[in-house]
Amino acid sequence: MAQTIITKNGTLSTGPTSLTKGELALNTDSGSLYYGDTAGAVSNDFTFGEVTASQFVGGGAGITGVTAEWDGTHTGTADFTGDITASGHISASGNVQSNYVIAKIPMIQLRTTDTTTDINDGSNTNIEWDVQDIYDSDYFTHDTGTNPHYIEVTQDGRYEIYFNLVYTTSAVRTQPHIKPKKVSSGVHTYLPCTANSGYARWASSANSSTSAASTVAELLAGDKVFLTSKYKASWGATGTVNMAADEGGVGMNPSTIIIKKIG
Repeated sequence: MAQTIITKNGTLSTGPTSLTKGELALNTDSGSLYYGDTAGAVSNDFTFGEVTASQFVGGGAGITGVTAEWDGTHTGTADFTGDITASGHISASGNVQSNYVIAKIPMIQLRTTDTTTDINDGSNTNIEWDVQDIYDSDYFTHDTGTNPHYIEVTQDGRYEIYFNLVYTTSAVRTQPHIKPKKVSSGVHTYLPCTANSGYARWASSANSSTSAASTVAELLAGDKVFLTSKYKASWGATGTVNMAADEGGVGMNPSTIIIKKIG
């Protein structure tokens, strides 16, 4: 409803002490604007549909309860005090520096409880993982029932891969050959990493050993990573080698693979 706006002129050291409904008063020293509300009281609470300014609007120190929308490209320097929450990902073309941890590192950590599969039988044997200790499903896909040897990444990036296999043998001598592989668009490729076990033999209580290694790989979304083990004739016999159930009394199967997204 249209109303008549009346300007109020005069001098006061602060704001006006009284205004009738619809009157406006401006403090020319501070720039504060006041009006008489429906009850005839003085108020400086204004509601605007949209504000366009050629410079910044205030210092922001007294702004509370505001939802800000920031679209497009912005240049310059912005300083924030407090928390910044994003429902999506935050990307930067340069370095992001902080004195604190910026975010958790995307990671998957799996173990195997399989103690019967022979990983030294002369063929390529895939290591199957049936325990998910850490599983960031935003970055990885793994199924303990279907193709449990595959670990799929869901985002392009640089990944660090670490594995440690602990096993026992009843053979005269064994030394399994462990390598990580990836499947990208149906093509199988070895990753630049090899884990050769310590020498294990069924004698003098030296029947256990371990294979550990790590590598870094550039992976595409949809790529799958897995471990394969194979007997190598020049390194030992084809005696049975099984994953250890609880080597060293740790209370769990110690064979583990860890993959972290690091870039």
